[in-house]
Amino acid sequence: MITKHPFQKRSSAMFFLLAICMSFFLASRCVAEDLSNFAKKQMGKAKYGDVEAQFNLALCYQSGIGVQQNQLEAIKWYGKAVEQGYANAQHNLGVYYNTGQAVPQDYSEAARWYTNVGFPSGPRLTFIGLREK
Repeated sequence: MITKHPFQKRSSAMFFLLAICMSFFLASRCVAEDLSNFAKKQMGKAKYGDVEAQFNLALCYQSGIGVQQNQLEAIKWYGKAVEQGYANAQHNLGVYYNTGQAVPQDYSEAARWYTNVGFPSGPRLTFIGLREK
């Protein structure tokens, strides 16, 4: 009669666990590669004035997706999208000025960006502290 050694059962489970971990590792590397390629493609389009690519590239820099995180680069690309009237970029610039992240905190500048994009100038600006009651 052949009996299995106790470690043999564990080694099968460990091998299975190792295989799962390796698949997650390889998948994360593929995703990172895809994100890096995405950022490169957006950079190419953004340089030629594609407003959505400019906004997407700004998001990449803001979050560190596919590129090294760089708030000043994000602001630069949001600014280029704003020059073409892209409302989401205007809103995000408002957030930068509201929070004072990478730029001097300036509530009036934040309120200006928010109202430029159609953010109601009444109760909501009061609620987030950008307007006196």
